[in-house]
Amino acid sequence: MRKLLLGFAVIAMLSIAAQAANADVIFDDFESGIDWVNSSASNYWWKYSDSGDIFNPALSSAGAPQGNNYLDIQSTDNNYNYYTGGTGHYKEMDLSAYDSFRLMVKGDSSWGSLKIELKEKDGDLFKYGEWTLDESIWLPINWTGWKEVIIPFSSFINDNPGVGNDTWTGDFVSANFIVSAPAGGSISWGLDDIGATNVVPEPGTIALFGIGMAGLLLISKRKK
Repeated sequence: MRKLLLGFAVIAMLSIAAQAANADVIFDDFESGIDWVNSSASNYWWKYSDSGDIFNPALSSAGAPQGNNYLDIQSTDNNYNYYTGGTGHYKEMDLSAYDSFRLMVKGDSSWGSLKIELKEKDGDLFKYGEWTLDESIWLPINWTGWKEVIIPFSSFINDNPGVGNDTWTGDFVSANFIVSAPAGGSISWGLDDIGATNVVPEPGTIALFGIGMAGLLLISKRKK
């Protein structure tokens, strides 16, 4: 009986470990490169810039946080209006099983902010990040080096009311990243390992953990 209980406990713990290992889903890690031209390519990214400003997103391998490549963003605000440009990628994914957006961001300690837009199949557009003429809010990139950024989907705001069902369902089709730089200044950022994750364990994971712990406690009591 003790061996059977131990077996159940081990299986439960291994199941928890497997779920934890597979918690993240990747939208793009840039390992397949970027195609800026062919809109039908699976690795196609679009880019656009504010008139007169410099906005240069490009594939780089210098100091990638993991893997070989990341998206390097060099941008300068020549218009003193903060907004410099944006870039994005189309990829249909079912993110309904995840509770948070995740990405790695490289900062350079300059004042600036990143606006993230997520679009669903029904036309819903959810935003996280904004720039104003007096200050950077929502997601200021004010650190140096790589940092993991995790944003709950519940923190995204519906930016296109009345088009879809106005509710985040995870029926995801594209992401867009808009950059604001210091007025008259420049930023040097990086993006990598963009995707989704679970911060709050799923009910099934919690139940498995409970089964595993109960089995181990019972075994311990029987030994005594």
